[in-house]
Amino acid sequence: MVKAVIVCLVMIATISAQQPQLEFSPTGSVVIQAQKDLYDNDRSDNLDNWFGRLDLGGVVESGRHSVDVMLRFYPEGFGHDFRGPGMKTVDVMEFHQGYQVIQGPGTFPIYIPYEDTTIVGQDTIMDMENMQEFSMERVQIRRALYRYDGDMLNLTIGRDLISETEGKIFGNYIDEGIHGSGFLGKGIFANFLSLEKQMDMASLTVLLEATSANLNTGNLRTWFDVTPMENLEVGLGYKSNIFDKVYDDDMDVIHSLALNTAYTLPSQVTLFAETGVKDLHEDLDAYAPVLLGANIPLPGMVRYVQVETELLKTGDRERLTGIEDTPVLYGISSCVELNDNVEFALGFFSAYDAEKPTIAAEFRGGF
Repeated sequence: MVKAVIVCLVMIATISAQQPQLEFSPTGSVVIQAQKDLYDNDRSDNLDNWFGRLDLGGVVESGRHSVDVMLRFYPEGFGHDFRGPGMKTVDVMEFHQGYQVIQGPGTFPIYIPYEDTTIVGQDTIMDMENMQEFSMERVQIRRALYRYDGDMLNLTIGRDLISETEGKIFGNYIDEGIHGSGFLGKGIFANFLSLEKQMDMASLTVLLEATSANLNTGNLRTWFDVTPMENLEVGLGYKSNIFDKVYDDDMDVIHSLALNTAYTLPSQVTLFAETGVKDLHEDLDAYAPVLLGANIPLPGMVRYVQVETELLKTGDRERLTGIEDTPVLYGISSCVELNDNVEFALGFFSAYDAEKPTIAAEFRGGF
């Protein structure tokens, strides 16, 4: 399948050169990220998370139509073993809207559809010894999108990253729980069909996300963005696993709500606040994380410094993760732009416990 996609990309580039009405733009990037826990985590590794990846793809546009494809390659023998840091000991499984989240002591979660696992539940701590063979493909189709921009609606169908947050470390509560996806990794990759309506000061997106091959499980996701006043942006979201109920009437529908706000000051500093209400169901204990932060742009090579904190009601974090309760987590990140194509990011944050910080660095170069 990967070979077929590569052949398609070559054909698209060839056709675009022959047909003036087609515009082809190649895309690519190399990312290398490393993390180190600044506390005794019972492991003696030099780095607690270490990986590299290569993304290659391209975009073809013709009038109102566009196709966007991106392949992701993980080099052999480079960094993480696709189980997440610490997966050889005891990990946490979180019940999360169509997925189970396998989360190690580090910050690299793996989302697994329900049908691929044998245990489905909430707040479960389990020994992962029997899941040592689970792995991700080293070559993945991370993006494969068709988009049509119509007069009334915009249609998008395929696979891509979906995310709604200003956070670099926390946030995106419409799609993720309190774990998120680690440093500079907010969002989830999903297979979906979406309809978008653009208005003067607002936009509405209705997205149908498939979480199984036969659409036996899936989510309905809506997101409404509005700009009620200059420099103020507000986002409202709703998500539920409604397709599970359509397929099997005995399945429970779990709801999530999200509210995002961001205000840009005259100094160009952006203040943001986000919250979500997760696990809305009569048999579950809902929880409501809150993200507060500020993005401070800087002159010169340093693009910004961002500070953020995640708040959670006392007791909820321990209930959800099995780790010592921490109502407040924090993070600070910064990005240095070496040139138009190369940047270097640094982060200092607490992923689970305010007294157990982690440092992270990421190199990214691309076109």
